[in-house]
Parts: sequence; C-alpha cells; structure tokens
Amino acid sequence: MPDTMELRDLIGTEIFISSKWFSKKTKGKGREPVILHGVEPGGIWIEAKSVNERVLDRLKTRMLKSTPVVFLPYHQIEAIVSEVANTMLSDKLTR
Repeated sequence: MPDTMELRDLIGTEIFISSKWFSKKTKGKGREPVILHGVEPGGIWIEAKSVNERVLDRLKTRMLKSTPVVFLPYHQIEAIVSEVANTMLSDKLTR
C-alpha cells in the first residue's frame, strides 16, 4: 500500500461525501455515497443517486440516455470517506 493516498487514485470508486450540500437530501445526515468521476484543482466530479433521482423527477421520466455528474467544489466538502484493502477488527473482538 502506498504511503499516501491521492484522491485521483479513487476515480471510478464509491466514496462517501460529507457536505451541507447533501444535508437536505440525506435527511440531516449530510453524507452521501457517490462515484468519483474526476478530480480538478477546485473540486471533484461525482455521480450521486440523489442527484439522479432529482433530475429524473424534474424531467418527469424514468430513464436518461446518460448519467448526470455534478461538480462539487472543495469548499463545500467537509469530509471524504473511502476504504482501504486492510482487514479491520472491532476492539470488542479482542477483549
């Protein structure tokens, strides 16, 4: 495993975003599972199910020819959570 994690290395994977931008959509939890599609100096491009559902509702349709992606500026992101390929055990198992 590399010593550092680069956000661009997570492109194409599911991550969780904590942002006030999602707080209304996630009933106050403020975090959303998203697919990371791109990383730019000012923010990230993401695919979010809640955004897709909103677009479908507004267009009054059930299907689109392509999946919408959204640019989320870094200043609107509170935290990004991802996973690494290491096994994690609860402290409760070792007691």
